[in-house]
Amino acid sequence: MGEPYQHPVFFEFPSLDGEKAKGIKRYFDIRRKSGGGDCGSVTHVRDQVYSIAFKEQEVVLSLFIVTFHLF
Repeated sequence: MGEPYQHPVFFEFPSLDGEKAKGIKRYFDIRRKSGGGDCGSVTHVRDQVYSIAFKEQEVVLSLFIVTFHLF
């Protein structure tokens, strides 16, 4: 079987330490708060760009329905 989290979302954040990354993952795990769902850990891509990947593509699409995600 392949990687379970195949649908990434990329975002910018000025400085992301371990605790903030855990908080972002928890936020996106809670469907009623964020429109998210089952997701992997936050990954540093480069500079101030990070990603978090989801199991289901529909979850990624639902994230864009929620107007603002404030961390």
